[in-house]
Amino acid sequence: MIKKIVLATTAFAFLGGAFVVSAPVQAGMMDGMKSSMSCRKLAKEHYPDDRAMRKAFREECKASGGTM
Repeated sequence: MIKKIVLATTAFAFLGGAFVVSAPVQAGMMDGMKSSMSCRKLAKEHYPDDRAMRKAFREECKASGGTM
């Protein structure tokens, strides 16, 4: 009887530890911010100095529905 309890406790501790280790990582605070940014702001962030690339990026962003 005690042997079964010890084995069950050991198995539970081992499997419980595996689930804790493989728990999903929560998203950071800044992850959702980019999805709410406009194509213009995203283009400015990606290409701060190149106006032609910003325009091309913005047009591509708008063509994809604003989700890049």
